[in-house]
Amino acid sequence: MNWLPVTSSNISEIAYEPEKKILSVRFIKSGIYRYFDVPEHIFEELRDAESVGKYFSEWIKGVFEFEKEIKKCPKCGTEMKITERILDDQKIYLCPECEFEEPM
Repeated sequence: MNWLPVTSSNISEIAYEPEKKILSVRFIKSGIYRYFDVPEHIFEELRDAESVGKYFSEWIKGVFEFEKEIKKCPKCGTEMKITERILDDQKIYLCPECEFEEPM
C-alpha cells in the first residue's frame, strides 16, 4: 500500500487498496482509519479534491463502514498514542505505559 501525502489541516495521508476496496486515511491527531467497500472513483476524487477535508466530510464520513487501526506497543502491548515531539516537531507513536517511541 502506497501512502499519498495530502494537503489538509486534519488528514496527512491517504492510501487505497483497489483489490479490497479499502481506503486508509491517516489523520493528523487520531491515527489511521480504514474505510470498507469504497469505490475507486471516491478515492480518486478525494485525492484530487481542492479541499480534502471537505470532500471527506461530505462523501466518506458516515457513509462507509470503518475501523480504527489500533497501534500496540511492541514492548508492553499497551495502545500507543500519537504525539508530537517538541524538539523536532516530528509526529510519533508513544506508549503511555513504558514511553516507547516509534515514528509514524
